[in-house]
Amino acid sequence: MTLWFNLTSDTKALQVGDESIDFQLETLNGDSIQLSDINSEKGVILNFWGTWCKPCREEMPDMNRIYNEGHEDYEIIAVNVSEDEQQINQFLSSSCELYPLGV
Repeated sequence: MTLWFNLTSDTKALQVGDESIDFQLETLNGDSIQLSDINSEKGVILNFWGTWCKPCREEMPDMNRIYNEGHEDYEIIAVNVSEDEQQINQFLSSSCELYPLGV
């Protein structure tokens, strides 16, 4: 069913270089960020993740390492929209020092 829907849908997958939809997020410290404010000068890596997601948990230390090695040409935004702040902070304090933007 999913294959049929994807083959017959008018929706296209995003490609490298496609323009993104602009959106605004609230960070864990209460600040607001607008995607267009960031990607006007830098590339952006958006990572949608969850504490329950095993691949997400495995990649977070690598994303933290990449972020800490230097990112003058791009910004990493890790977005968690399904969990509360306590769950996110507990995960972050136990697994790495990267504090992703998002709610």
